[in-house]
Amino acid sequence: MNPTPDDIIEFIYNNKTAISELGSDLGVKKLDKGYLINIIAPICQFFSIKRKPDKPIIVSFTGGQGSGKTTMAKYATFFLKKFFHLRTISFSLDDIYLSKNKREKLAKDIHPLCKTRGVPGTHDVKLGIDTILSLVNANDNTKTDIPSFSKLNDDVLPRSAWERYNGKPDIILFDGWCSGLRPIEVKESLHPINRLERKFDQKGIWAEWSYKQLSGKYQDLFGMFDYLIFIALDNMKTVFESRWLQEKSLLIKKDGMHEPSKRMTKDQVYDFVMHFERISMHVFEELPKYSDFVLKREKDFYYKIVEAPNEFDYNYDIK
Repeated sequence: MNPTPDDIIEFIYNNKTAISELGSDLGVKKLDKGYLINIIAPICQFFSIKRKPDKPIIVSFTGGQGSGKTTMAKYATFFLKKFFHLRTISFSLDDIYLSKNKREKLAKDIHPLCKTRGVPGTHDVKLGIDTILSLVNANDNTKTDIPSFSKLNDDVLPRSAWERYNGKPDIILFDGWCSGLRPIEVKESLHPINRLERKFDQKGIWAEWSYKQLSGKYQDLFGMFDYLIFIALDNMKTVFESRWLQEKSLLIKKDGMHEPSKRMTKDQVYDFVMHFERISMHVFEELPKYSDFVLKREKDFYYKIVEAPNEFDYNYDIK
């Protein structure tokens, strides 16, 4: 399938209600159609051409908190299904966080900071691997439960609430803030880099533990990816601000009313993001070196593809 910009514009127009509903579910207040035409559609077209007849393509979207990686994966899923007619499933590194009880046990056994979800070591990596293997090795009758985690409740959702995918997909989309990152070599003692670490991890015990976790089973998971898409942000300040915007979009319904009481405050969000800061610096530095696509996210959530595979030559640039 080799669609033109006019084909995509027509598709967007004919599906504007569904696209709007998806945006509402994702907390997107305003969607620029240029994002769909210039970014989502061309990338999906690339993978529609690259798909294999007997094995799903596995694509990772990676970027700092609030970079838009999950949103991009969800819109890509929509386009791959509805426009390119490919069997597609997506889930996230955030969907395989350990339960609250398991993280509390880590906090007692390893370090108090392990209680907070985020760094390598706070995910059920085996669950992620097993889920992908089930999808890759599926037949028409296979049913695969797709993990799901509630950020508002900070806990794993009951399995009865998980999506069940039937059969083998053509494409698996995965997103995560450090997905694809290679092991980090620790050459010297780890000194605190922010307020959180100065208060709780002066000796670098937690930081070193997270590095070691990244070098373990995470590499088995990340090694399953066929393609990496990296979304670059300017700096950690942008990450903090973006994650706060994301938090404000998190709402739950109670008795028919929106109740924001379970959201974090701005100060809590900033403290939360500090858990990610150390490894995020490695993500910013290393991922662009070996990602297949590098996207730059500028102000007002405007995205631009700055690096892509040689065979990627779609540049619509529709305003």
